[in-house]
Amino acid sequence: MSAEIRHVAYRARIEAAEAVAGFAIQLAKHIGATVVTTASARNHDYVRSLGADRIIDYQKEDFTKAVSGCDVVFDTVGGEVQVRSYEVLKPGGRLVWIAPAPAGFQPPRADVELLRPRVARDRAHLERMKELYEAGAVWPPAITRYPLPARRGGRGAPRQRRPPSPRQARADGALSPGNGG
Repeated sequence: MSAEIRHVAYRARIEAAEAVAGFAIQLAKHIGATVVTTASARNHDYVRSLGADRIIDYQKEDFTKAVSGCDVVFDTVGGEVQVRSYEVLKPGGRLVWIAPAPAGFQPPRADVELLRPRVARDRAHLERMKELYEAGAVWPPAITRYPLPARRGGRGAPRQRRPPSPRQARADGALSPGNGG
């Protein structure tokens, strides 16, 4: 994306793609875009804190009726959401996607540039993300740690040995070799 982009329709259900959506909103703001996103009502404060200028509650409002004339749509949902995204793009707009459209879907507009970001873990990209983080342009979401539940035989609970099967026990009560004895 370049600095000439004026508006970005950024649509992502934050619950489904929180990390990708969060970084995309922040990066779009960093380059000076006006960011429109969809999110459930419970995530409005979160996406606003990331820099979203306008938030559409996808549970109450159809994004295709709420926004139009977008330079770019960054689609993390795919499926029918991608199909409908063409409606909000201006002529010559760009549709960037990470989740595919339905099988067999044919784009309805030839003027839209379809882009799929290359997703690779290479040093150069990680260094750039580090620079953006250190500059305060992007930050990771808050992480909540939950303890693993204590369950029988699982992590968080003491392991208990299972008694030998009848085939493993000898008549005198001793265990056969190879069965924990």
